[in-house]
Amino acid sequence: MSWKCIKKTSISAKFILMAAAPVIFTGYALAASGNGISTPRGSPAENITGMEMKNGTILTADDDGKDIKAAVGDVLRVDLRLQGGTGYNWYPDEINEKLLKLKGTRTRVISERNSAGAPAAGGPVLGMWYFQAIAPGDADIRMLYYRIWEGKESARKSFTVHVHIVRKK
Repeated sequence: MSWKCIKKTSISAKFILMAAAPVIFTGYALAASGNGISTPRGSPAENITGMEMKNGTILTADDDGKDIKAAVGDVLRVDLRLQGGTGYNWYPDEINEKLLKLKGTRTRVISERNSAGAPAAGGPVLGMWYFQAIAPGDADIRMLYYRIWEGKESARKSFTVHVHIVRKK
């Protein structure tokens, strides 16, 4: 085997791996996400990384551009839909970590099941991001929807909520 052939094969293998990685990771996320549909707005949310949403708010795409109020210690859960298998995902962008801390993330399949009872590949997924208000002040939760390898400059969608955090009474 010549050096040219090895070099060409190596480049092709890297390209295939780069192209397949998002599909593999999305499939893993779908398989690990469990079943069911998102928790209805306003209802208690499930535990995430050992944290309950006793004092929390669930935000959805309908809240984009809104101003909300939260107290120190409150948890804000951002629920945004993404399309599995495309490589696109929502990513937090420039969160003020002195005021808001990302406590965890989770995904949940929201598509119908296939004939074997498994989530349909490439179906819609609900991404959930849990932020905790840790100090008084004003901060934005900004999320961008893009393919990680293309960078945030290529974002196809955005979501922003302005949060006014007050001391707990």
